[in-house]
Amino acid sequence: MPQRVDVEKYLSSFNNPMSELALKTRNKILEIDKELDEEIKWNNLTYKKNGPLFAIVIHKNHINLEFWKGTDLYDPEQLIEGTGKRIRHFKIKDEYNISPQMEGFIKQAIDLDKKS
Repeated sequence: MPQRVDVEKYLSSFNNPMSELALKTRNKILEIDKELDEEIKWNNLTYKKNGPLFAIVIHKNHINLEFWKGTDLYDPEQLIEGTGKRIRHFKIKDEYNISPQMEGFIKQAIDLDKKS
């Protein structure tokens, strides 16, 4: 059985309108793969299977969906941002950003995890 956190309790610690957007992003992630483990690390919702996959990072005016192997994701439209060695993020400013492109990045990250 996959590990889950008390997401309502976690999100209540944020006095931030982005909490609802984070919840919608989380629901989309778990809709794509119900077998992902979910935990809180570095005060973020994080997801893993064989290894770490991604995290939801809440900011004041947006959330980032951070991908641990972001540099390995196919992104011809250059929607993923960041300059770290491996981690990249997909910025979500409103529910319209919870899009087929975001879903594609999630699925790619899960597929990369299966191959490692």
